[in-house]
Amino acid sequence: MVCCIYVLYHAIYMLFYSLYICAKNITLVSNVYIHNHMLVACSI
Repeated sequence: MVCCIYVLYHAIYMLFYSLYICAKNITLVSNVYIHNHMLVACSI
């Protein structure tokens, strides 16, 4: 019973952790994209 709860908890934790990493990567990529876009807009 305890093992089952632990496995479930671990699976949920890994899911949220991967979502967190994914969200961080998306914000990083979008920030870089926006920054580059602004640089291009300023140079024109």
